[in-house]
Amino acid sequence: MPGKATILGLKLADCLRLNGPARVHYHLGHPNFGDDINLWFLRQVSGIDFRWGAASRPHLLGIGSILGKATGESWVWGSGFIMPPERPVPAPARVIGVRGRLSAEILGARPAHLGDPVCLIDRLLPRPEVRPGSVGVVPHVTQVACWRRRLAGRPEFSVIDPAGDRVSVVRAIAACERVASQSLHGLIVADAYGIPAVWLEPSGNMMGGAFKFRDHFTSMDRARDPVALDRLLASEPLPWQVSAYRGDKDAYLAALGDAARELAGAPLR
Repeated sequence: MPGKATILGLKLADCLRLNGPARVHYHLGHPNFGDDINLWFLRQVSGIDFRWGAASRPHLLGIGSILGKATGESWVWGSGFIMPPERPVPAPARVIGVRGRLSAEILGARPAHLGDPVCLIDRLLPRPEVRPGSVGVVPHVTQVACWRRRLAGRPEFSVIDPAGDRVSVVRAIAACERVASQSLHGLIVADAYGIPAVWLEPSGNMMGGAFKFRDHFTSMDRARDPVALDRLLASEPLPWQVSAYRGDKDAYLAALGDAARELAGAPLR
């Protein structure tokens, strides 16, 4: 996640039109690997270095719960709503994919692909060696300090901070034998690698509550119900499960790469 000075520089470059045609709009704010992974992910799938761009000119609307920011200049690239919007969203220029059926219905679109692009991460990063017996706990980005206190002295649990380096966070999750996540993208990474996982209930200050999770589950073969953190602490039996993506990962990955290259003006593969 860039610092404040870098964020101002990105916005200034966009205002002065110095960022070229390969632009992606994603959330700039509190560090969170699910947002910060956009530039790396785009480079992997398209071979092109994208730069942040505002939504007022043609852009990919990237990974994250930012579909409410769509404009008529947006090429929706797997984004989702964080909650149902209070007013209609302008029709985007293109819809390559959206996170799930709930987002598609709100948008009034019938995209060829449903699913958060991070569900394809296993196609881009091989799974590292698994730490036997490890349980990765991925809090919401606002809850990390609280969870570290509550899990102190419990060596079987490894708290993974979603504000860390984007690829390092993915690798840390993928190296776990099981995952308990309050972070949406923590669950998505676990599902991508076929790791048994549970969904820990959202905290009261999580915008949108369960909506984005329910949206994600519509692209998977199994849904989940949230479990309370106290159940994890009590070492009660938990509903660990593996959920598989319903769609064609290779086709979706190819469609995302082609759209990115087309927007950037590069030859299609």
